[in-house]
Amino acid sequence: GGAVMILILQTLAFSRSGFLTFADNVLIVTLALLPTLRLPRKYVMIGFTLIPFLLTIAFTFYALSTTSRMFKGDEGGTLTEKVELLQASREMLADNPKTDFFIGQAVSRAGYFDFSAEIIANSDHYAGTFTVGNYFKSIVDNLLTPGFDVFNQPKLSNSLKYAYSNSLDDASKSNETDGVYHTDHFGLYGEMYGLFNYASLLVVYFIAYLLKSAFRYKGRLSPRVIAINRVFILWIFFQWMNSFGLDWILINSVIVGVSYYGLSKLFLVRIKSNHRVVDSAELLSPNNLRSRR
Repeated sequence: GGAVMILILQTLAFSRSGFLTFADNVLIVTLALLPTLRLPRKYVMIGFTLIPFLLTIAFTFYALSTTSRMFKGDEGGTLTEKVELLQASREMLADNPKTDFFIGQAVSRAGYFDFSAEIIANSDHYAGTFTVGNYFKSIVDNLLTPGFDVFNQPKLSNSLKYAYSNSLDDASKSNETDGVYHTDHFGLYGEMYGLFNYASLLVVYFIAYLLKSAFRYKGRLSPRVIAINRVFILWIFFQWMNSFGLDWILINSVIVGVSYYGLSKLFLVRIKSNHRVVDSAELLSPNNLRSRR
């Protein structure tokens, strides 16, 4: 039920990566909770058998979201309007599948496998984009000054398109209001190379070491808090691997982190039981419930 709800909400948001996002989240939670991930051979065989079915579902959600964007772009709207829009998209696809169009879209999407290589190969052309100053301006305008801008600097993922036409001087948030919204993937290796050139290998190892240390840290934290921390750290790592920019990651980490740890307090309510303070999750564990019967 939860899986279906997540996919529905992603589709209502016209996200074309809804199925992939769901799969990533499942993998993140699995890696955070299990000390060792082992897959029996029969599960591997079942997974291979389900690949055509899963690809069909993924492509269906992709087609619905793509068609909905053709109708209304990324504009918001009420829940009713979004449902009506998806219904219209479904009917249009049923009447005219546009197989050639969506095959072209899918192949174009597969080009995302090359975004890091493309940035590395053309790093000289993108040198004006990957600067410390641009990152600083982006963080100030997109995170630290809500409601107004100081530098009029868009996120770097929105700025790269200006490098295509050698018009980096035109990169500004005010130019993003023309209804055309475009973002570019950088990828972990592409962005690090754009920033640090060959020294990027050392930077990658250093950041990976920090994330690994944070992931393994337990201290005197409860198992539930450790699990929440690990999920959040793995989420940051996944964001970094498929980077839209370090500024984008920082902004999203602050937003997600505040809501994430804020909501976790609702589930990790500490209550007093038998004259000691325990984690509510401990009281609801299967072993505890069986012992109280």
